[in-house]
Amino acid sequence: MVRCDNVNSLVDCYIKEDKREELWNLAFDYGNEIDLTKIANYYISVRDSFHICELLSIVSNYLDLDYLFDSIVLTGDKEFMFWILNNGTIKSIIDSKYFSKLENACRN
Repeated sequence: MVRCDNVNSLVDCYIKEDKREELWNLAFDYGNEIDLTKIANYYISVRDSFHICELLSIVSNYLDLDYLFDSIVLTGDKEFMFWILNNGTIKSIIDSKYFSKLENACRN
């Protein structure tokens, strides 16, 4: 059983219980004090375009965007990439090179 006695173990608990909104709230409240990559990887693994974009909108400066967008492309899920590409929230925050990466992956 996962203990939820600190913020990072709470991340594990929320992932195990599929509490996506609560994960976003932790990222919002704790920023770079928690394992944001674990949260991002979870959103990618469950193909949650809404929450990955919301995460990017609040903590993109703490994430390895090259790794993150490479991981998104590696899913091969064009619909997932399409929804990220068309999310207006992150267009003004994220460098256009990442959108180009997704566009190229969707074309192939």
